[in-house]
Amino acid sequence: MGLGAARGTLYCLRSLHLEVPPPLHRSQITLFYAAVLLLSCAYGISLPLIAIALDGMGASTRLIGLSAAMPALGWLLGLPVIPLAPRRLSLTRLALALLGVAFAAWGAMALQAEPWLWVGARFLFGGAVGLIYRLIEYWLTLTVPEPRRGREIGFYNATFLGGIILGSALQPLLGVGLLGFGSVAVLLASVGVALLHRNLLTAPKVHLSWRPQDFGAALRLAPLAMAAALAFSMYEDIPAYLLSLFALHQGMGEGVAALTLSVCALGALTGAVPFGMLSDRIGRRPVLLLASGIGLGGAVAMPFLAAVSTPLFLAGLFLWAFGIEGIFGVSLALLADRFRGEDLLRANLAYGVVYALGALIGPLFAANLMQAIDPQGVFLAAGLIFAALIVVTLSFGRRP
Repeated sequence: MGLGAARGTLYCLRSLHLEVPPPLHRSQITLFYAAVLLLSCAYGISLPLIAIALDGMGASTRLIGLSAAMPALGWLLGLPVIPLAPRRLSLTRLALALLGVAFAAWGAMALQAEPWLWVGARFLFGGAVGLIYRLIEYWLTLTVPEPRRGREIGFYNATFLGGIILGSALQPLLGVGLLGFGSVAVLLASVGVALLHRNLLTAPKVHLSWRPQDFGAALRLAPLAMAAALAFSMYEDIPAYLLSLFALHQGMGEGVAALTLSVCALGALTGAVPFGMLSDRIGRRPVLLLASGIGLGGAVAMPFLAAVSTPLFLAGLFLWAFGIEGIFGVSLALLADRFRGEDLLRANLAYGVVYALGALIGPLFAANLMQAIDPQGVFLAAGLIFAALIVVTLSFGRRP
């Protein structure tokens, strides 16, 4: 579900000089959002499908958690390619190459029901799709004029979440067999057609130079923003992968298991703007404490709600995700409050690395606790993440 800023590498940008981008036609923007929606719908189908299929193969929760960590590892290792690639080939060609990798990996999973093979294929599939999203965000940053940038990024975020919601809602109807796998393949192919049409991801030339020490500087100057990014990214794969397992192990059935992602994505979609507005009014730290408190309180309450009734559990998930989404927005706002201009670009790149590391660690941490305390351990993991963020936020709040 990761949204927002383009996420970068350990080697932060020292300088960025852009040619004036050509004007964007409305048809190009419409096609762009169609491609994002198709890709997100495919990804939304794949998330519960993979978790449910692995559980059906008898894979352990730890192995499913390892599989969930693979996309983050893939796009963390591939991130250095993103700013360097335009020197060698077009963004469209790079996106198509990554799409081909994702298509091949998805085909391998469809043809071979072997859990350990799926872990490797998940690394390729999730890493390639994640890097396509990084290319899309990179293209938005480079080509959309500044007066329209906030609006277009907002539309992009909403389209991304809308595709995830649609895909995860469709997955119970499609199942984990040929229809489910085939639907994802068709959607990926459709994204390729959209990218090929009019060379969609055209971008101005970029001239880059590097300064590795900027990463450490960003961590030192914006520690609370980085802590919030780490906590949110560690949590983010819990609704994407592990809540479906919680629902299955509670006996709620595959339909409810797949629906957990849709409910969380809908909560996140509706929570982003209100918490952003509230942070502008009362300050970043109070809202970060509020959102973290909702995260901790929801983690405590959710197992009890699940024991009472499925509708109450799903309603609780919606409110939980609604509140937690505030952490992501506040983390970016804290970054923008601290840095300006090229310094903000460098800080965004460091933020991306921290975010990727959290997305790598989080599923492993939560899956291991879930394996030890099945299935309530997933909420214990979430509670520990948010409790740690509350402690960090209060600690920085006491500093002058």
